[in-house]
Amino acid sequence: MGRFIETVVHVCDYVQAKKRSSKVINLSFDEWNVWFPSNEKDKAETEWKVACMAQLVNVIAPIRTEDGGPSWVQTIYWSFYFASRYGRGKVLDIRLQVPAYQNPRYKEVPYADAVLVYHEDKQELALFMVNRSLEEDIQVDLSLSGLFRQSKLIEHIYLYHDDLKAINDKDHPETVKPMTNAETIAVRQSWNLFRFAVV
Repeated sequence: MGRFIETVVHVCDYVQAKKRSSKVINLSFDEWNVWFPSNEKDKAETEWKVACMAQLVNVIAPIRTEDGGPSWVQTIYWSFYFASRYGRGKVLDIRLQVPAYQNPRYKEVPYADAVLVYHEDKQELALFMVNRSLEEDIQVDLSLSGLFRQSKLIEHIYLYHDDLKAINDKDHPETVKPMTNAETIAVRQSWNLFRFAVV
């Protein structure tokens, strides 16, 4: 998926240059969703303005229900919710310095992946980060040299469960739910949102 997205962006840039046009083409993505078998890295570029989510209820959905019964949110709901709420603004280039593991297909894979978004109106940064390590926590140290004078952690929201296959269901709708703490540590096998105020 990541390569496909990158190719489309480059084709649009090529056509824009070829036509010597000032028009910027904003892209949308239909049926953006989380698929368990997919291991591609999908990072939204700044050209992306809309991503429509497929399967909103049941099947592979973030919201589940039973006929005549209750509804509940699945584990993937929360990452989409927080990305939608705090992922607005300018995507900043980010460099991670984290250990990596070896993979036959992708060679060296970092234990963490992250996206950093700057919301100018609120003077906030949102750091979305996944810690892939099954054993090690990762200390987050944000270096903002040349961008901002200082930063202060507003909140840290994370999703974590000892069982990587844990799900929310009708009988246990909050097995995996957002938690908060005041530390800049991404615990092992977790999804994280760090919000920083910047000046």
